[in-house]
Amino acid sequence: MSGSRWWRKLGILGAGTAATLAALLLAVAAADRSRIVWDQSADHRFSLDPALVRLVEAQVEPVRLVAIWDQPVDAVLGDVTALCRRAVDRSPSLSWQRIDPELHKPLLAEFEAEHGPAAAPALWLLRGKRSFRIPVTFGLRRVLQRELGGALATLADPNPPLALVLHGHGELRPDGGELDGAQRFLRGLTLAGWRVALAEVGRSSLPPASLVIVPGPTAPLGERDLAELTAHARDGGGILVLADDRLPADLHTWLRRRGLTLGPPPAGGLDAMLAGNAGNDPPPIARSLGHHRAGQEAAFPHQNLLLSEACLRPHPALGGLGERGVSLLSPFTVPVLAVDPALVATLPEATRARWQASGALPATAAALFTTWPGDAWMQLRAAVLRLPEQLDPNESLPLAAVAEYPADPASARSGLGCRIAVWGSRQAASDGVLALAEFANGEALSAMAAWAGRRAAPADIPPAEIAQFQVKASEGFLIFLLAAVGVAVPCCFIGVAMLLWWDRR
Repeated sequence: MSGSRWWRKLGILGAGTAATLAALLLAVAAADRSRIVWDQSADHRFSLDPALVRLVEAQVEPVRLVAIWDQPVDAVLGDVTALCRRAVDRSPSLSWQRIDPELHKPLLAEFEAEHGPAAAPALWLLRGKRSFRIPVTFGLRRVLQRELGGALATLADPNPPLALVLHGHGELRPDGGELDGAQRFLRGLTLAGWRVALAEVGRSSLPPASLVIVPGPTAPLGERDLAELTAHARDGGGILVLADDRLPADLHTWLRRRGLTLGPPPAGGLDAMLAGNAGNDPPPIARSLGHHRAGQEAAFPHQNLLLSEACLRPHPALGGLGERGVSLLSPFTVPVLAVDPALVATLPEATRARWQASGALPATAAALFTTWPGDAWMQLRAAVLRLPEQLDPNESLPLAAVAEYPADPASARSGLGCRIAVWGSRQAASDGVLALAEFANGEALSAMAAWAGRRAAPADIPPAEIAQFQVKASEGFLIFLLAAVGVAVPCCFIGVAMLLWWDRR
C-alpha cells in the first residue's frame, strides 16, 4: 500500500515534467563529456585565448606538458592544472603529466637525465629533445596563457633566431632591479621565439641574421664595438636601440650618421647630421602637460609620458597595437627624429649628393608613436621644471622611430638591408615599468624586435587572470557564520512556526 502511495505521489510530477528533467540531465551529461564551456565571466577567465587555441591546434608533433611539483603545491595550483588540461583537450598532440619529486623519484631521475635539473616547482613543455621551462611564480596565473603560447611557438622553430643583448656599457641588465633590470624584457623576447644571449660586441663577430639589442647604454661603446655594429648594419642585420638623455656621444654620433637623432634637430641641419658629431651635451627629455602618470616622483610626474592608442602610428613595427586600444608608458623620453628620404630629395644638390654617397640614407623611415598634439615640450632632466606659457596645438614630438636601409653591395645577406628601431626611453623597458600590467610596453618591444629582425610578429596573448573565484574568510568570520547558521536560522524557523500556529488558532 505504501508503495502505491509513493508511486501515486511521484505521478503528480506528470510525464511532461519528468521528460523535461530527463532531457536536462542528458544535456548536462553530454556537455560535461564533450567538455563544452559557456564562459560568461566578465574577464573570460575560464576560456582559452583564441591565439593560444590556434597555436595548440596547429601542433602536429607530440608535446608533453610536465608539471613537477609536490602535492601541497598541486593543491594551490588547481586552476593552473585545469587550464593546462583544457589546452591538452584541444589537440591530440598534447599530453599532460605531473611528477611528484617525493613520490615519483624514478620518473624525476629519468626526466633530469634527459633534460637537466628539474628546478621544481616548474611547468615544462617537451618536444623531442627540446624543452622549455615555465617557472612557478606568484604571477603565473596571470601570464600562464602567454607563457604557454610563447613556449609552443619557440619549440615549433627548430632553429630559433639569435638576439644578442649588449652589456658592459651601463645597459639594462637581468639583475638590475626595477630601474635598471631587463629580466622581464629578456623573458618577453624568449617567449617571442628568440634565443637570447648576452654579448660584448667587440669580442666576437655578430651573425648577420641575428638581432642586436642595445638596451640603454650610459657609457661609451668604443671604436671596436661601433665597428662591429657598422659591420652588422652593412650585412643587413637588425638593431634595436633603447636610449635616453644619458646615451653616450659615440652611439649618438653613430645613429646620426644613419639618419637618426635624439633630441632637437642639429643646428647645422642635415649637413651637420651627416657629419655626425653629437657633442657631449645631453639632449632634453620630453615632458607632458596633461597626459602623464604619477609614479614614484608623484610631485612632478610630467616626464612619465602616458601614450594612448591615439599616439600610436599604424606601422608593422608595432604589430597592430594601435588598433587594440592599449596604452604605453614612456618615462624620461628623448624625442627621436628620423631623416625623411623624400625631404632629402628636395635639398640642394651638394647635400643630396653627400647623403646618397654615404650609403646611410634610409630607404624608408617613420615615427612609431608621438606625444599628444599640443601637450609636450622639451627640457633638460636636471633643469628646474618650468611649465611652458604656450604650446603649439598641432605639434607632437616623435618618441620612437624606425628606419630601413637599402642593401649594401658588400652585404652578407644578399638583397637585404639593415633595419634599425629606436625608442627614446631606457626605462620603458625596465622591470619596474614592464611589471605594470595596464601598459603594453612588453608587446611593443617584442613587435619592434620582430620587425627589426625580420620575424613574424609574436602571438598576441595578453595577460589574463585564470584564478577561480575564491572567498577568503578569517577565523572570526567563520565563527560568526557558524553561529548564524546553527543558531539564528533555526530560531527563525521556530519563530515562523510559532506564528503560523498562533494564526491557525
